[in-house]
Amino acid sequence: MGRRLRVFVSSTMKDMRNERAAVVERLSSFNIEPVNAEGWTPNGSKSWDRIEPEIESSDIFVLILGASYGWIPDEGPKASLGISVTHLEFTHAQQQRIPVIPFLKRLEYDTDRTSEDSIRRDAFRKEVQNWNGGYFTSEFELAADLATKVGEALVGLLTDEFQKAKVRSRSVVTTKMALALDTEPAAPHRPPILPIDLIDAVRHNRAILFAGSGISLAAGLPSASAFAESFIQSIRRSTPGYSANPTGAAFAGIATDLEASHGRNYLLDSVVRLIDSPQGIEPTIAHKIAVSLFSKIITTNYDTLFESAAVNQGVSMQVLANELSGEIAQRSIIKLHGSYDSPESLLLTEREVFMFDRSRSRLWDSVKSELSRNMVIVVGASLHDPSIIRLFSEIGQLLGGYFIAPKLWDSTPERLRPWNLKCIETEADSFMIELSKCLV
Repeated sequence: MGRRLRVFVSSTMKDMRNERAAVVERLSSFNIEPVNAEGWTPNGSKSWDRIEPEIESSDIFVLILGASYGWIPDEGPKASLGISVTHLEFTHAQQQRIPVIPFLKRLEYDTDRTSEDSIRRDAFRKEVQNWNGGYFTSEFELAADLATKVGEALVGLLTDEFQKAKVRSRSVVTTKMALALDTEPAAPHRPPILPIDLIDAVRHNRAILFAGSGISLAAGLPSASAFAESFIQSIRRSTPGYSANPTGAAFAGIATDLEASHGRNYLLDSVVRLIDSPQGIEPTIAHKIAVSLFSKIITTNYDTLFESAAVNQGVSMQVLANELSGEIAQRSIIKLHGSYDSPESLLLTEREVFMFDRSRSRLWDSVKSELSRNMVIVVGASLHDPSIIRLFSEIGQLLGGYFIAPKLWDSTPERLRPWNLKCIETEADSFMIELSKCLV
């Protein structure tokens, strides 16, 4: 099954709290799983017994070195080596051949250089930079600066085929270990209560699934922010002063700038390379159940997870990723913004997204007709996409159905009111599992 990329965050703890928090936040914004001690639930294991498998189950190792060498265990596992816990973690990552990305905090001119801790610190820094020819290290001053550099380094690694091959070579073992570690008791599962009209609509084939990015993020694909960061880095190679905020909302604008500076083919290749995530991406439970329950699935996602799920479940579905040339087939996966396996179909730039109703007018009109005649079940969509807002707004009061999301805000019901969408607060997998039970 698919999973998010796992990145182990290694540093001394007490003096690097702000830096660690900033890095964890940046990793999460890219839909990368931070493996950090602050996020671990006590499970009775001794310190190294917990740390070791967490490292081995990680795809990438981020090392952050500050002004302190760190605590040296005086008893227990590895105490005989006489090195700090951070040093132990780094050494173990090396032994496991995990790609290491090191960052060194710039030391002030008056930083202590004579104490035993500082001498060990400087020796460790030298080892990191010189080991087997040395790592390419990056210096930072502030936590925000570090978070930016970590984001840039990770996106660079994920778009470099040589580095991706290193991660991919360990992916089978890493996935097994990550699943083995996921043994903490889950919170009591409370199945969502599904309305009768929703169940009946699906049972009688009068419901359409509208799937957004959330359902793909659950499978481990990079977020729109990760794509935006990758685009920014490419633009800066020719325009060093280029500045943009790598958020999902800015995706289309940054894509437009990348196309203008590097050309259409470069933009398409950038998207394809980043979707090809090295840890292995597989359809989620929601994908697999959806292709069995819904004859028509409309999605804004570029990936091929629904197609893979259909093959996996032995379900035949037509894939539509370009302008409509005939009728929409009875069983269809309709990819409004194109598909990464057909790069020419992708809608990426501002103009393409905003002008979708004109460039693919027959598809636009047919989708409007389908949505207005059936119950719409929206899963994993934030509904911030301009083309989707316009699509739903044009249908207006003829639209109706349910909005499924793991977290609902106080403003959500009012925001959805013009589209007659009612809210159900639950995860996509939980929703699909419960729906399938209700249909038995």
